[in-house]
Amino acid sequence: MHLIPCKYIGDKKLRSVEDAEKYLINKTIKSYKDFNFGFYKLELKGEKNKPIGTCGLAKRDELDDVDLGFAFLPGYEGKGFGYEASMKVMTLAKETFKLDKLIAIAKSL
Repeated sequence: MHLIPCKYIGDKKLRSVEDAEKYLINKTIKSYKDFNFGFYKLELKGEKNKPIGTCGLAKRDELDDVDLGFAFLPGYEGKGFGYEASMKVMTLAKETFKLDKLIAIAKSL
């Protein structure tokens, strides 16, 4: 399996499948256990199980508020999927998780 770096988000230092597994256990899955939310797999309508990216919510220790973020595989960036997914996740944050405030961080280029 080849891990693809994302040029628009911070480097998580995931260099192997083992690194990715540890990250999933210690961050992604832990978030669902601790807060009932996290990141969600994004796929195109009609193309089930073909991932194009992820979008979701993170409660980071260094931030006071919940962070909204997304990342896409090459070929799916710049097509409006980030906006569309973020709008759905913001609705989920408000209606399901009763969050009154979200933040989002962008990496400067």
